[in-house]
Amino acid sequence: MPAFAKDCLQGKTVLIAGGLGAIGRVVVSALLEHSARVAVNDVLSVEHAGQLGKDLAWPSERFVYVRADVTRPEGAEELARKTLEAFGSLEVALCHAGMAHSCPILQYSEAEWDRIMDLNLKSAFLVAQASARAMVERGINGGCSLYPMD
Repeated sequence: MPAFAKDCLQGKTVLIAGGLGAIGRVVVSALLEHSARVAVNDVLSVEHAGQLGKDLAWPSERFVYVRADVTRPEGAEELARKTLEAFGSLEVALCHAGMAHSCPILQYSEAEWDRIMDLNLKSAFLVAQASARAMVERGINGGCSLYPMD
């Protein structure tokens, strides 16, 4: 017996940053299987993301890809804005963009460290803030999750 009804997220819009990595794809697929509308952000080209959506049979009427640099405030704002333009609402923001880079500490550059912190931490804050602002401005009772997945 399924834990949730297949339509339990019908009418809900979920924004997910970091949604096209290995774990993100599983999350997006599950959200779509439960009837959510999903705006996905990642680093892939628009063409590659669109093809991936087709390959995974994601319904184009409930899936939109937004390429934006979420390590910058204007990129996070663009993601929230384009989500609202595509679906008219935003109830959930999943801030899951993240990456890892392993090397001996003496070989780690400060620039590489900053790049990882910007993606893994700063982007979560910026996406949550932009999404929460959009929700509050529209009177939407929604939520944000700050947990890097990939």
